[in-house]
Amino acid sequence: MRRRRARIYDEAVEQALLVFWETSDRLCGKRLRPILPTLVEAAEWHGHLNLDPRVRERLLQVSAATIDRILARNPAQDGTRKRRRAGIGSAIRRSIPVRTFADWHSPAPGFLEVDMVEHCGSRKVDGDFVHSLVLTDIATGWTELCGPALP
Repeated sequence: MRRRRARIYDEAVEQALLVFWETSDRLCGKRLRPILPTLVEAAEWHGHLNLDPRVRERLLQVSAATIDRILARNPAQDGTRKRRRAGIGSAIRRSIPVRTFADWHSPAPGFLEVDMVEHCGSRKVDGDFVHSLVLTDIATGWTELCGPALP
């Protein structure tokens, strides 16, 4: 019979992590982990959260993989992941190198993250939606939004 390891991250740590996950618009563990210290400090400074020192210490020690495991057990996570189908899009995705927030090491201004954002409300069934192009300079955070001219 296998013995279960003692839990390092108790319910208080998990609840605090869920607060920061929701605050960050449900970032994955790999993106949430690097900004977690900043989020904790800002929430405490503004008086939105008062963490027990032990909970705060454990929260700042949690790894990206553990964050993903904790969030996978969360009922609020249901339905947030979309499964991608195989096809021409998969080959294109594999051929484009992608860097996450933590992978940029002091880039010079001019390196951009580019996203196509779809504004459609809930579901695209009636054809009413708009796309916009969002360009963000990695070094400075400067953001440019390009979209259609609306009346």
